[in-house]
Amino acid sequence: MTYTIILISIILCCAIYLTRVLVIMLAAKRCRNKYNYNNINNIDDLPTVSVVVPARNEESVISNCINSILQSDYSADKFEIVIVNDRSTDNTQAVINQLSTANKNIKICNITTETANPNLNGKPGAIEAGIIAASGDIIMMTDADCVVGKDWIRTIASVFMEKSNVKRGIGMVCGYTNVATKTLFHCCQAAEWAYMHTYACAGIGLNTILGCFGNNISITRAAYYELGGFEHLEFSVTEDYVLLNAIFNAGYEIRYLCNKESVVETLPVKTFREYLTQRHRWSLGAIDLGWKAFLYVFSSACLWFAMILSLCIGNYYLFGLSVILRFLGDALILFPVFNILEKQNLKKGIPFSVCFYCLIELILPFTLLSKSVNWKGQKFKV
Repeated sequence: MTYTIILISIILCCAIYLTRVLVIMLAAKRCRNKYNYNNINNIDDLPTVSVVVPARNEESVISNCINSILQSDYSADKFEIVIVNDRSTDNTQAVINQLSTANKNIKICNITTETANPNLNGKPGAIEAGIIAASGDIIMMTDADCVVGKDWIRTIASVFMEKSNVKRGIGMVCGYTNVATKTLFHCCQAAEWAYMHTYACAGIGLNTILGCFGNNISITRAAYYELGGFEHLEFSVTEDYVLLNAIFNAGYEIRYLCNKESVVETLPVKTFREYLTQRHRWSLGAIDLGWKAFLYVFSSACLWFAMILSLCIGNYYLFGLSVILRFLGDALILFPVFNILEKQNLKKGIPFSVCFYCLIELILPFTLLSKSVNWKGQKFKV
């Protein structure tokens, strides 16, 4: 009887994990199908855009980022770039001064002192300063270590002009982020970013919020000021989620794009220690998801439980099936995204990526014992 109960428990645990995979697959597909790119050729129909780029000690990468935005096919009189120099101690100021001298589309906003408003600590304060200085109807945001394609602005700006499914209209558009890859470690990061983006995309398909990435989000200026901006939003180390959640709760429609034209490319972290620091920050921010975070952790734990139970009773067939289910689940979620974004080269790295994720899942819970976050030389308590 005990053996039978254990077998049923293993099957049930696998079924729970498989259910999560299927729900995310279908919800992400539903979200992707909402997107219909309007190829608007009349520049008079397009909104004005401000691209806000926070920068703190980014002297080595900021030029690539700004030059990629300047190469956009969007009409030059319809967009501007607002670079926010957030108390950099390196040569960032000199680099962006040189960039702005060569192009009238660039504005520079300098933060020189630490804010007294706790809601504006770190990146939220830099974004707030950039948006205050911006003049566009659409605020697009990316990071200084990212580069964008020439169609990026046009693609996302066009989405804001589509007919909305809700009365208040489209308030926010999120996009995927590719990770530049040269090594296997980079490929693991790229697959993980695609995986997390797809879960976030699936959230929109389920009419809920599971997250986004701040290096590729855009909002309407009107919606941002209606919310009171970051000045009135509670501080979080994942400010992108806080903004997304506020837009959603205000009744605006959110679109999550998955196509080549709307992606940005970011640099991978260089070391495993940097990687853990980044994931530690994301994990602390994910706590804000509440029961949704619990369901994710619980369903992942179920598969681990199935593997351990299978080994305990010496049923290596069930253990093998549990392992295969883990690889299959990730492949089912990632393959459609890799096809759409034309990242087929990442498919062959999925076995390595899954093994890497399994290791991280065992390590991350221990990092959560620390509630302090280090970001760009600043320390925040969560």
